[in-house]
Amino acid sequence: MPDGRQGDERVTVLGELAATPEQHDTGLDKLPPPPPRQAAVPCLQSTVTLAPTGGHADGEMPRIAGYELLGELGRGGMGIVYKARQIGLNRLVALKMIRGAYVDEQGRVRFQSEAEAVARLQHPNIVQIHEIGTQDGLPFFSLEFVDGGSLDKHVGNQPQPPARAAELVETLARAMHYAHRQGIVHRDLKPANVLLASCGPPATVRPQAADFIPKITDFGLAKQMDSAIHLTQTGAIVGTPSYMAPEQVLADPRRIGPPTDIYALGAILYEMLTGRPPFLGQSSHDVFLQVTNAEPLPPHRLVRGVPRDLEIICLKCLHKVPERRYHDAEALADDLGRFRVGEPIRARPVGAMERGVKWTKRRPAIAALLASSTLATLALIGALVVGNVMLAEKQRQTNNALEAVTAAKRKTDDALEAERRTSYFQRIAQVGLEWQANRVGRVLELLDASPANTGRAASLDQRLSAAAGARGRVQP
Repeated sequence: MPDGRQGDERVTVLGELAATPEQHDTGLDKLPPPPPRQAAVPCLQSTVTLAPTGGHADGEMPRIAGYELLGELGRGGMGIVYKARQIGLNRLVALKMIRGAYVDEQGRVRFQSEAEAVARLQHPNIVQIHEIGTQDGLPFFSLEFVDGGSLDKHVGNQPQPPARAAELVETLARAMHYAHRQGIVHRDLKPANVLLASCGPPATVRPQAADFIPKITDFGLAKQMDSAIHLTQTGAIVGTPSYMAPEQVLADPRRIGPPTDIYALGAILYEMLTGRPPFLGQSSHDVFLQVTNAEPLPPHRLVRGVPRDLEIICLKCLHKVPERRYHDAEALADDLGRFRVGEPIRARPVGAMERGVKWTKRRPAIAALLASSTLATLALIGALVVGNVMLAEKQRQTNNALEAVTAAKRKTDDALEAERRTSYFQRIAQVGLEWQANRVGRVLELLDASPANTGRAASLDQRLSAAAGARGRVQP
């Protein structure tokens, strides 16, 4: 049964966060209930003390007709749970009685709603109700007594073997799928609300390893989807912060449904794998901010050796958007079953694109700053690239122009050289004619008018001049 911490952990904060009445069309009442499934899981590595926690608040046990109260088991948000013996059937039961501070019309209606919710659920992994009644004007109901303690005491802030964690959460998921088909959403699933019933006769010394049957309890915050009575005020935050889904923190009753319980199952799986809930903080407000704005650390970063497939299943349950979680608790249970037998799971890891989008939504100011810085950097790079391209183009044009000038100069020089050579050979030809005509003076005149030459042309000029001079001296 619930222990004394549940009342302290449960948070009820009234606000004006939503403006529409609670409503949610899930179609749960259209589905036939599946057959109950008995499931036992190996004991978790821990120990637990089963002794009662104390007596009545005023030091006296209340007297309930037909029951012998043996001790107080714990206190919840609005009720006290006793360990008792039902005299007529001589059996141990857990007897839950409303606390005096909550004996008003709304408190009675909520207490009655919890009893009705439990009464609708006949499942081996859900604590069963035996009787409902009143004593001295205070309503009470008796429940199946579970002797193995709660899951949170067994976990004890210690990581559990992945296979055992998967098997236990699979069992809880199938029980919650059955509850969802009956139109019941728990809204406060957590390790403290999972009791472990021992299989077999009790031992004088509690063993370190035994088989237990997990049983879900404490439907005090349960939401009956087909009920016309809404016990939760619009804008009220109900649940335990570390296990609450974002839609619970945002107090949006229209979005609270089976996916809310799937988120809590993912949080339980996370704690069993890592020894701690997905989010921790100094106050409820700190946790709320993380639930709505932060992503949980992947379990393998807290505990080495967490199987990747089991981590993917866990993180899918903890998705901020209800529609991105498993579409029902049975799908979650089936994926856990696939993991346990070594088959491929259906869930897929979050891609890099989606991680980037989620990070941007969580840190819009930083994202905007990074975006502007990135754009400025890209603009600078673009300007540098354009400048380099323009400079390269200008250099290319300059080089082309220089090459064109060089080519033109070379062409001009070639033309001048060709013209000079043509003129030279024309004079030489004229010198030959004058030489044949024995006009030595004219030959010398043409040779003197010829520009200075080098090489073979100069040598030829010199020989012709010498010959002409010699002929002039011997001429009669």
